[in-house]
Amino acid sequence: MTDVIRWRRLLVFDPNEVFSALVSGLDSARLHQDYLESEEGARHVADASRVFVVAIGKCAQASAEGCAAHLGNRIESGITIDDLDRSEGLPDVFAHYRGDHPYALEQSTFAADRLIADIATWQLTPHDLVIVSVSGGTSSLIASPVTPLTVHELASVHERLLSSGLTVTTINSLRRQLSRLHDGGLLRQLSPARVLTLIQADNAQGSSLSVGSGPTMQEQNIDASAPLEHLLAVEPDLWTRVTEALRTKVPSSALPARHVGVVVLSDVPALARACRVLMESVGLDAVLLDSQSGAAWSTIVDRLVWAARTLEGTKPTALIVCGEATVEVPEHADGLGGRCQHVALALSEYVAHSPSSMAFTMASDGRDRIAGVRGAFVDHPTARAITSAMSIRSVLEAAGAHGALQSHDALLCGDRTRVNLCDAYILVINLPSGA
Repeated sequence: MTDVIRWRRLLVFDPNEVFSALVSGLDSARLHQDYLESEEGARHVADASRVFVVAIGKCAQASAEGCAAHLGNRIESGITIDDLDRSEGLPDVFAHYRGDHPYALEQSTFAADRLIADIATWQLTPHDLVIVSVSGGTSSLIASPVTPLTVHELASVHERLLSSGLTVTTINSLRRQLSRLHDGGLLRQLSPARVLTLIQADNAQGSSLSVGSGPTMQEQNIDASAPLEHLLAVEPDLWTRVTEALRTKVPSSALPARHVGVVVLSDVPALARACRVLMESVGLDAVLLDSQSGAAWSTIVDRLVWAARTLEGTKPTALIVCGEATVEVPEHADGLGGRCQHVALALSEYVAHSPSSMAFTMASDGRDRIAGVRGAFVDHPTARAITSAMSIRSVLEAAGAHGALQSHDALLCGDRTRVNLCDAYILVINLPSGA
């Protein structure tokens, strides 16, 4: 059995093993523990009288677990905030709060309020160290509206932003202006302590500033008025209140200069390298195409298909794009969505006409919008069945990829992972006959 055949059968029969292979080296707990064990991390901790941990994002609990594994009793107190109902396996010094994701509602405001209140009880001093871990999802999980916006008005702005087709970087640059704990807001709450920010960057195009809308970092010279005015043109009353909220923005000069470091523990290139290593380990050539966070889904599909047609007839090759496709959802759409599913269904048109190809898409956090769905796998027979049964373009326009793939048993299903970087879109071509 060739390596390529073995890899294909592995995908068909046990996709969870593929996920494990891709994300095992990017586990949030391991990354945090390794950094704190490093010379640099150990130096920050050694200089502190007391150590506190604030972990926010979809990987919050795993991140806190890594901190606790190394620091043990040195952690005076800690807080985790994610979208799960409870915390498991963390020391009793950690409090856990659930926020809303992807749209911020009352639960996110409650989590933000509890975070502020708990920090106040710590009575921080300049000799204390607060380790802040930020991963994807932080933008909504602690979103708390700036006065005079209400929770539901902020949620409305978030919903319009997320369905607008704007890039993740642009969306975060806009919504951070309207939330108390973003754009450096958390850093203000932690004054006068020293702050070490550890980031898992899920955006290929933005800087570390854009991850989680920057709870400990403020962007400079960002004018959110024009794009928000355009986006909210149909809701003049909401736009008026957003304008008032923007006027309350705290100037950068008010931020306490207490950062001792901002460290990116993992990022999109790290996921791309993991994909390449896995593909090469089973005998495939691996080609990393440009990361495409924020690119339209059609741009990513066109890039993969163009590369596939360019390399047709050569060696068995895996074409890899890592990033987050932008899917603009029309108001009339009634599908369940999912970026990875959307891209996989679009790629099925190419795979249906290329017997030696298959498409594999995955969300690194193990959730492609829908709980229990990690992505999709489409081989040639499946692609032919799908394209014969429906108009792919019509299904995509209705954001109906989930139903189409589910009806042909083409979904990759499983639990969430302990990683949250971005998506991987992989198109494998030139498989040998019979693979």
